[in-house]
Amino acid sequence: MIQRSIEVSEAGDASAPVVIVRAGADCIIEGYEGSRVVAETESHIGGLNVRERKGAIEVNAGRSCMVKVPRHSSLKVYSGKHTRVDNVRGPVLINAGGDARTTNVTLLEPCNAGGSIDVDCDALTTDDAKFNAGKDIRMRVRQLTDARVKVNDAGGYWEGRIGTGRATLRLKCGGAATLVTDQAVSGKLLGNIEWPKE
Repeated sequence: MIQRSIEVSEAGDASAPVVIVRAGADCIIEGYEGSRVVAETESHIGGLNVRERKGAIEVNAGRSCMVKVPRHSSLKVYSGKHTRVDNVRGPVLINAGGDARTTNVTLLEPCNAGGSIDVDCDALTTDDAKFNAGKDIRMRVRQLTDARVKVNDAGGYWEGRIGTGRATLRLKCGGAATLVTDQAVSGKLLGNIEWPKE
């Protein structure tokens, strides 16, 4: 195993570090109560580099990697295969060649995945968010209480409204799109809507 780490305070504002992760294959990122970015890889091919550049911490892995980041980090992830992000409070952006999955994430930016998207977050960073996936999308935004949801999935187009529909959430995927919400959803033609299992 190869490991590299860097102290967050060495890269600009330690209160909200910006961490950019690029992985050639799978990427698992976990937030923790620490002050370092710690990256590991099992692969000896492609290398592992961690550095501070232009006020951000960059992690570059030629193959798969696991990264621990301070929980309050602002995170951008680009992976060739699958990405999983857990326990991050700052805004999270994911572009994955395979599947993208989040759990216990506070803020989520619009994401793209060649595979499926399965996200659970508190809120979105924008009032006009678009998510694209090659396969299925399963979406839970806990604070989504006033939005129009516009969906293009394998079954065609459907649209629902939560509250007055002030914000817009767009889901486009090659498989099935599922909205998980504890809010009432209205609309003439609705698709997959599930009540959260808690």
